[in-house]
Amino acid sequence: MGYTLNLKKYTKYLSDARFYLNARDLFCITGYSGQDPEVDTNGLTPGVDWINGDALYPKTRRFTLGIQLTF
Repeated sequence: MGYTLNLKKYTKYLSDARFYLNARDLFCITGYSGQDPEVDTNGLTPGVDWINGDALYPKTRRFTLGIQLTF
């Protein structure tokens, strides 16, 4: 999601300012009761939360917030 402000009439140094927000992996809709319904790296055991004795952690949510200035 983003929004661009036209700054030409307010300042002679900046033309535009664009603010943006990006979000990934916010939620997963599934009937699976474990942490992560996706298959492991070899694809043989779908929906398994433990591989070689190590717990698989759910994917992290990622947020990107930024500003782009045009001079």
